[in-house]
Amino acid sequence: MVGGLYPSCDRLQEALTQEFSQAIPLPELTSPPNAQVPQVSGSGGGSGVSRDWRSIAIIETSLNNQALLDHYLLQLEQAGWRQQVNGTTDQTTWSSLTLQDEGGQRWQGLLSINPDAEPNTYVASIIVFSIVSPRPTPTLNTPYNL
Repeated sequence: MVGGLYPSCDRLQEALTQEFSQAIPLPELTSPPNAQVPQVSGSGGGSGVSRDWRSIAIIETSLNNQALLDHYLLQLEQAGWRQQVNGTTDQTTWSSLTLQDEGGQRWQGLLSINPDAEPNTYVASIIVFSIVSPRPTPTLNTPYNL
């Protein structure tokens, strides 16, 4: 709740969001020199079988969308992410990435850059997620430890 009626609940939610986002292997990405980032939002969730994080930023820069994508890809690659495939469709420039974290968990990510309605303004988004493999269902012939 923005400007919440329950400030202690707002602080708790902020702390939980920060703790959750730190569990996602996504580095803090910095904007290019001379770029302005007037708006950023992020959210995430998780359950027993999946975890995900989404961030969206409005970026004002003289760079084109490919140069902007390359700027952020370099930071992701330095953090261990590996580019799998990339492309451009209409005006969207995107890249699919993967990472295996220190615990062996595999992550997938999608980074995209789209021009906004205003000149020299882009909407950048990144989505990362991991699906936790379920444990096999025991059968009468399969030993299974709980």
